[in-house]
Amino acid sequence: MSCRHFARFSMRLMSVACLLLFATGMLMAQTTSTGAITGTVTDPSGAAVPNATVLLTQQATGSVTPAATTSTGKFTFTALPPGTYQLSAVAKGFSTSKQNVVVRVNQMTNAPFKLQIGSATQTVEVSSSAGTVQVDTTTAVVGGTITAEQIKNLPNIGRNFLALAQLQPGVQMIDGGNFDPTKNGFAGLSVQGAEGRTTEINVNGADITDQTVGTTTLNLASSSVHGFQVSQSSGDTSSDIGNTGQVNITTNHGSNDWHGEAFANYRSARFAANPTLTTVKPPFKQNQDGLSLGGPLVKNKLFFYVNGERYDRNAYSSVEMPDFPQYNGFFLTPAFEKDADARVDWTITPNFKMFYYFAHGSNRVVPPSVIGGTSLQPFTNEDVSNLHDISATYTHGRFTHTFHYDHLLFVNHIYSNPVAGAPNIPINIAFQDTGESFGPNLLSPQSTMQFDDEAKYDGSFYFGNHTVRYGVEYNHIANDVYAAFFASGPQVGPSVSNGPVNGGSASDITAYAPEFVVFANGQGYFSNLAVHGQPYGGVFNQRKSFYIADTWRAKSNLTINYGIHFERDPGEVNTDLVHPSVVGNAFPTLAHAANIPNNFSPTVGIAWDPSGKGSWVIRAGAGMYYQNNIWNNVMFERSNYISAAVAPAFPFTNGNKVLDAFGNCVFLCNGGSALTTQSIAQLTPTLLQVQTQLSASAAAFARSSAAATPTILGVPGQSAPGSNIGGNPLFDSTYRSPYAMQFNFGVQHQLMPGAVLSANFVENKGFDLLLQQDLNDVGAARYLNQAAAITAINAAASDLGTAQGATPQDTVQNMLNAAAKGQTYVPCGSCAATPITNPIIQSELLGNSSGVSLGSGTNTAIGSPSFAFGGRNPNFGNMTTYRNGAVSEYRALQMELRLENFAGFGAMHISSLTVSYALGRLDANQFSGSFGGGAGNNDNPRFYYGPEGYDRTSQLSVGGVFNLPWGVRFATVNHFDTGFPVTPRLGDTGSGPGKIFQTDFYGSGSTGNILPGSNLGAFNRTLGSPQALQAAITNYNASEALTDTPAGEALLSAGLMNQSQLSALDLVKPYINVQVNPQQIMPDAFMDTDLTLAKDIKMGDRFTLTPEIDVFNLFNVGNYDPPGNVMGGSLGVGYSPATAGNYGSPDSLTNTTRLGQFNKYGLNTGTFASGIPRAFQGRISFVF
Repeated sequence: MSCRHFARFSMRLMSVACLLLFATGMLMAQTTSTGAITGTVTDPSGAAVPNATVLLTQQATGSVTPAATTSTGKFTFTALPPGTYQLSAVAKGFSTSKQNVVVRVNQMTNAPFKLQIGSATQTVEVSSSAGTVQVDTTTAVVGGTITAEQIKNLPNIGRNFLALAQLQPGVQMIDGGNFDPTKNGFAGLSVQGAEGRTTEINVNGADITDQTVGTTTLNLASSSVHGFQVSQSSGDTSSDIGNTGQVNITTNHGSNDWHGEAFANYRSARFAANPTLTTVKPPFKQNQDGLSLGGPLVKNKLFFYVNGERYDRNAYSSVEMPDFPQYNGFFLTPAFEKDADARVDWTITPNFKMFYYFAHGSNRVVPPSVIGGTSLQPFTNEDVSNLHDISATYTHGRFTHTFHYDHLLFVNHIYSNPVAGAPNIPINIAFQDTGESFGPNLLSPQSTMQFDDEAKYDGSFYFGNHTVRYGVEYNHIANDVYAAFFASGPQVGPSVSNGPVNGGSASDITAYAPEFVVFANGQGYFSNLAVHGQPYGGVFNQRKSFYIADTWRAKSNLTINYGIHFERDPGEVNTDLVHPSVVGNAFPTLAHAANIPNNFSPTVGIAWDPSGKGSWVIRAGAGMYYQNNIWNNVMFERSNYISAAVAPAFPFTNGNKVLDAFGNCVFLCNGGSALTTQSIAQLTPTLLQVQTQLSASAAAFARSSAAATPTILGVPGQSAPGSNIGGNPLFDSTYRSPYAMQFNFGVQHQLMPGAVLSANFVENKGFDLLLQQDLNDVGAARYLNQAAAITAINAAASDLGTAQGATPQDTVQNMLNAAAKGQTYVPCGSCAATPITNPIIQSELLGNSSGVSLGSGTNTAIGSPSFAFGGRNPNFGNMTTYRNGAVSEYRALQMELRLENFAGFGAMHISSLTVSYALGRLDANQFSGSFGGGAGNNDNPRFYYGPEGYDRTSQLSVGGVFNLPWGVRFATVNHFDTGFPVTPRLGDTGSGPGKIFQTDFYGSGSTGNILPGSNLGAFNRTLGSPQALQAAITNYNASEALTDTPAGEALLSAGLMNQSQLSALDLVKPYINVQVNPQQIMPDAFMDTDLTLAKDIKMGDRFTLTPEIDVFNLFNVGNYDPPGNVMGGSLGVGYSPATAGNYGSPDSLTNTTRLGQFNKYGLNTGTFASGIPRAFQGRISFVF
């Protein structure tokens, strides 16, 4: 942070502090990181006692807050930090009544009083269930809390507290590396099978969600978290974005008692099973330690809490290079993280309280995904996050007012960083035929910055039987993204099969000649907006929202909740962009930019206690919740409107000239023979020089008059005729925010004190989800351009030297006859004569000297069609557009048994026990609902629909802490989840523009279609066995293979080819030429059992020393198919039937055997590593 920025921030913070001290405001607070208490005061007959005094005492700080009951006897306390409180009720003519109450995150606890006749000096202690789980009789929210006791005592590999959220039904933890390279070192939560990007995460009411690619911006130390709630359905009305769940976290704070902890964890390969498939165990060592301290600065007035944790991991990934064995072995993939926070709480008066909170997180990791297998292209991902949070709460009478301000800074960097033993070369080498790769990673360098300045008023007041909450929010979010792909070194693509050149050694990775080179221009901006001192790269949002909600105690045993939330996010669409009129004239829905959505979301819920005793509740809820639009989508559209001089560009050559930004030739100016006659080692100095020239010319061009007016890239009609007209997707003007309708119905019952059973049916129906659709219908069979098709046919004949016939069919037949006779042709001036074959004829038809193809593709010149199936308007290419075209639906039965402070059996005391189960299904049109994947059928985006995302049919979790005699503590966490679905798709036919004749089964231009007779996620669902998959393949081969797609039928209808010609040229549907291995298995289920055994050794009244042993994956279960790395769904294809024993690629859904699994659960990029092979950990802690 610069000095100037720090000064500005300090002034801003001081201004906010002054406002907090002198403004009580008109609005008030219960944020989602706090809790509430409500109740009624009645006399022995059950009649309401009005104007009774209720005192609330926070046990940790001694703070006392008074309230008076309404005419109906009701009282409410809101905006309460979670913890234990004492309530006392006093009224004239009645004895004083007291009870203890536990407040939990984002929950309202019901605490009624029935006063007894007597003197106020007499005290009646009400039997209380404080410290135990209770039935929630006040809301319809489906969710659960993880308490401080669970966070402290449950086994948790890596100490990422979010991992414990998986004790809630239907929740999974996802490695941040699955979302984006910039999220390595973080984690996300998938709720109800969703991808986890848009799950809202709040800390003490501050939003820490990553706006660019999703999930979180800040890792918190586990020992800093007091508790958190995962909300799944009928979430709080005050929440900003909630269609895929919310996580509300509250942190620890100081008290009148001094308390602290020091701990150290150690784990190494010596005490662990082999995590690889090799016989040699790789080295591994992990240290994790931390300190915390809290207490009073001024007793009953001022309190503090500080905490810090450090994580240091030295892990190694196994690399196996079949062609370059000198690089086989284990390579270091280190990870280091520091998390710290501090909090100060100030009780100014009993009715006026403030706190300041600061959190810092930093991590540095080399992801295992970039080193391992056949990859040796490491990069380092580095993150730094700082959160400042200040809040004040003022209570007077029945009103509570809270003002909240937070400032978040998140900075990410990705840079190339060779590790010991890897070849330290300046060139990215990617062998095309073997997948072996070396050198700098193409993803570096990158940087991302996110600034949040969030101000909120929240609050509540109560009257009669109503508690009303309302609030407003303003959040200014500014991001800067820079990604100069390939700038760390140009990429070359050789092939091992071609062999080394110029007498080089086959074991030398630089002795091969490249088939192509990809350069970089050294630029990396995606936006024309200035931000954070950068001239470009900015994205902004000024989020404004308000809400109002009422909790109405309609009867003593019936509560009705209803409310509405409004939100306006102008930065989630590029409203300032002006689309060219030529685009709007051709595509009316692109005539102007999308409008700013005004999002109103109503919620309603009921909770009915049929017993009237708080032991039962029947509840139902419904609500509308919106989804955040990931800013990558916004930047991709904006990148069409930025100068070519500052946007990333990747000059590519496979023999053609390379020009700089001013049009000057800088490489292969005299022809491309150098690529095939010189080795990578010989070319390296030249390639690096060219890369430098390209970067310098781009930088100079950005300052020149030629770049004064930014060139609009990718928008047809704005460039001169003949220039490229491809581009990134645009937002359709009809775009609106995706949303979900959530419904839930369930019951909750207290089986006995300390034991509650819940059962809920939940449904989440997603609407208007984002997808990409081509408005120009490129490749659609109905838009055959016959003139272009005839041009392609005649040009192919000319290239092959065969005669042009009287009709296109005759011309095609002449080429086929020439092939049958073994005639030859000369493909280039210096080339030898080559026999004409049917594959060569197909290749010429799809790409020839005329520049016009018989197939489909993006037209490369305005007004000059270059493909026979070029779409509805030949003046345009693919008009890929973000549209609201997809839907989803999650349905599940979720059950949870929860015990707290339960007597247990014999001498065993159950401190906590959670048993949860979810039986559900997520169906959708596509997995990436927030990133907007392409439509599988461009004409009907909802055609494909099935289990997607992280859908698991069954999820069972058990977690408990058990106190045994002699200070021994036993704890366990267990998970069992059924396997993920896999979508069976026809593999790549390798024919580019000709794929519409082979795998576009519905004529929409979308290729690589799903196996007919199946659907999304069919394998492991509707195709429930390998035998069912084989039957579907057999049926396809018998009924579909070698028949025509709609594109082929279009050629037949136009008389351009006949059926025998299409078949001879393989322009028909292929066979699936693989069989299902008899030993094929289904996608693997996940099973994990973690244990902790600890012994508390008391050292006087204040101190406790605790040695501990943790065992992760006790039974050493081999877990495969982790999220983001499930067995492949591609089915091999060809034009000959399957031969016996051809089972396709290993690790696919036709050739994955129990002994041939590769995608094993391994170390994730953050601190967590659930499901890895068995590992032991030692721990020692000192607590006072």
